[in-house]
Amino acid sequence: MYVENYMGRPMSIPRMILFFVALGLFAGTAPSKAERSAGEIDISSGPTRSWAARLNPSGQIPEEGFKAVYFDRKNLDRNPITETVASIAIKYPWAEFHGIDSRNFAGYWVGHLNVDQVTTKQFTVSQSWAKARILVDGEVVFEGGGNKNFTHELTAGRHTVEVEYTNNWHTTEFKVTIGDVTRESSLDEVSSYLRENASENARMHYVGIYESRSSDTRVNLSVPRSGEPLVLWLSTYEAVDWNISALDEVEAVVVSSYAPGSRLSGISPDQIFHLRNGPAQRTEARRCNCSGGAFHCEDRSDLIALANELKRTTSLALAGYAMQYAASDLTIAPFDDNVRQRVVAIRNRNDEARRACLAHSNPNFDNVFR
Repeated sequence: MYVENYMGRPMSIPRMILFFVALGLFAGTAPSKAERSAGEIDISSGPTRSWAARLNPSGQIPEEGFKAVYFDRKNLDRNPITETVASIAIKYPWAEFHGIDSRNFAGYWVGHLNVDQVTTKQFTVSQSWAKARILVDGEVVFEGGGNKNFTHELTAGRHTVEVEYTNNWHTTEFKVTIGDVTRESSLDEVSSYLRENASENARMHYVGIYESRSSDTRVNLSVPRSGEPLVLWLSTYEAVDWNISALDEVEAVVVSSYAPGSRLSGISPDQIFHLRNGPAQRTEARRCNCSGGAFHCEDRSDLIALANELKRTTSLALAGYAMQYAASDLTIAPFDDNVRQRVVAIRNRNDEARRACLAHSNPNFDNVFR
């Protein structure tokens, strides 16, 4: 049996029931305020009705982390996937996450923020071809697409945060971070601080990746012990949750990412700098090819040039590095003579390939067979 929805399209009875429940027309079956615990949402309050009525009708919220609900917005008859997560983040290509096509993916997260006093928190949204909506205690504090940094003042007590997200691309890349207010530093500020405050024997380590390979955007970075203080320069395009394991003292960390929202855990450095556009390199050497008579290199530079640039910027010699396009786990490797020789050899091969490419790119008719 079918009925027509408000758009004149046929709707099955089970789907009709879910539709009316979402509209609150069966509100009498939902828990009353008296029946709700302190960890539940009162979905009847607030100027905006969130997705909670459909995706979290019981109002249950974990004491730690977030309840996450994932679903295919073009196949609402399929049961959603629910889990408890530590952070609001999702990343995968095509349909590699529970078979949900990225172009149809939608997600809902709900959790608590507990603050002891009036506090201003910074919210950072990182997303691609998608849009998101964020509600705090039922009030919409953000709605739209693109990357966004904004602050929101919270009174003392427990607050409910809800995040709704719809994707519209063949990859799903979404991250919301909530934390203390941070400011974006300039390259000159970073340079001045490290020149004046870094120890003379500090070891500079550079890490360059495009994105995390993990679905929760985490990257585990291991720094072998050296007995010397450390300065870490972490460069990414997408926002990353860095989990750093280092036994030596970390004097400073530079977090350079194009997309906002990268965070640190595992260490407590003396100083953290957030950069929007710093030196970026993700391969040891340039990858070049000759095509159609044009010689093209994909990479901006190579590791030796990057080491020289960082030395000019910080006065610190590069001691170690790690580079990949995408990674979940990384370990710092030494930047030594073997690495330098390998990069120089690739430079020489690229120079030879360039000369050969240009020599044959536009030949004289009389020289074609020579």
